[in-house]
Amino acid sequence: MNTAMLAAAIGAEEAATAPGPETVVPTLRRLIDERPASGRVGHP
Repeated sequence: MNTAMLAAAIGAEEAATAPGPETVVPTLRRLIDERPASGRVGHP
């Protein structure tokens, strides 16, 4: 997720290729609501 913390860790140019928070939040909310079994979860 493209955040200031990621940019500080890997550099702003590389962080810019990560998806923005506005696109990741719906997936995070779905995970919180559904509580799926552990494992990998895809982000559309």
